[in-house]
Amino acid sequence: MNLKLSAAGFAIQAAKGAAEDQPAFWGPVAGGNLVTFELEQTEDELTSAEVGGIGEYRSSAAAVADYETRAWPKSIVGLLYAALGDCDSSGGAPAVAAVYTTALVGVNNDLTFLAKTAGTAGNDITVELNDPSANDAELSVDVTDSAITVNLATGSGGAITSTATQVKNAINADADAKALITASVAPGNSGAGVVTELAATNLAGGAAAGGGGTYTHVVTPAATLPWATVFGKKDSDRKAASDCKLDELKFEWEGNDPIKVTTTWAGIDAEYSEEDYVPVLDEAELDYLKGIHLQTAAIDLDGSEYDGDAEILGGSIAVKRNLTADIYSGDLLAGDLLEGNPEIDIELTVRVPDLLPVRLLLTGAVDGTSVTEDVPYGSADLTFAASSDSLELAATKIAWTTEEPEAEPKGGPAELKLKGRCYGTAGDLFTATGVNEHASY
Repeated sequence: MNLKLSAAGFAIQAAKGAAEDQPAFWGPVAGGNLVTFELEQTEDELTSAEVGGIGEYRSSAAAVADYETRAWPKSIVGLLYAALGDCDSSGGAPAVAAVYTTALVGVNNDLTFLAKTAGTAGNDITVELNDPSANDAELSVDVTDSAITVNLATGSGGAITSTATQVKNAINADADAKALITASVAPGNSGAGVVTELAATNLAGGAAAGGGGTYTHVVTPAATLPWATVFGKKDSDRKAASDCKLDELKFEWEGNDPIKVTTTWAGIDAEYSEEDYVPVLDEAELDYLKGIHLQTAAIDLDGSEYDGDAEILGGSIAVKRNLTADIYSGDLLAGDLLEGNPEIDIELTVRVPDLLPVRLLLTGAVDGTSVTEDVPYGSADLTFAASSDSLELAATKIAWTTEEPEAEPKGGPAELKLKGRCYGTAGDLFTATGVNEHASY
């Protein structure tokens, strides 16, 4: 067995009991048990004629999963959603309207027809320029469903006399036609030229919204967490834990090193698999976020925007959901996983030019003289960005604390560890905003 051949991943379930067959996100790990069972097995302490005890019994079994991975821009938002509970996704490429520009014989007589409503439905619209083959015919427009027919005007000899401008005006004046398209003289044309007959031709290029581009995902705490299936592989040993919830998610980084992401999942059941998993997205070859990608960092120690001129050296953010497995009599496996209050703790290692931040947090002011009973609340807003992907982590009410650094005979700059727990209502307790090319979670 080669433990180097290990990987893990997860997929958000539609509901409890609706286990996923394959991971939505999958990638290498830096450690952890991956997916396993946790047994509550206890000796039954009874008197016995024998020297040893009577035996043991099992009171519960649970599927658990834990692993260390990296902050891949797409899966990290999914993990944050699993840990926090609410994800609002928007963006992507906007819908594109179908369009057709003619290439008629002649000069200054081409037209552009643009679908009024963006999306794929515009591709079903057809435009026909019909030669009535009659003398002194009048210009008119007929619409049947999504088919627009322009009956061209003719002269006394039956030749077409309608110019591009006249056709444009006729379409835009017809109630049914203008509900489908907008007609305009094509770029580079004056519209004065006489048009020619055109067979019914479809508009093209209409596309639905969301087909590519970047999406913005705003993730915030909610009372309940989504169910998930967690997958683990150690060489040929493969297990999937179903009906899981993410109990703890931790980010930590030092300097410009990779961001370490540690997950601890609680689950209800697990199954072995004889077949390899086929993930929707394998992130093994993709880049992930590192400390070097920290683009902006705003620290406020007391609500006054004072940051002590701190420069960030590293840090960690831990989200804990305090899950409880609900064990019912008669069932070895848990019947439910119940969420506790979320706890979100932030720790930042910073370089400071002096110890005024310590004085501020103790006394309430940079020139304070005695410890105050008031707790200072500040905030933090950190954004990691690489190419078009980014991850912003923000908290608006943090109860900061710190300790003075020890004296150092060798000298050197001061380094502080700022520690704080986040407080607030569900909507503003903590907000993670991810920007990537993944449509939704």
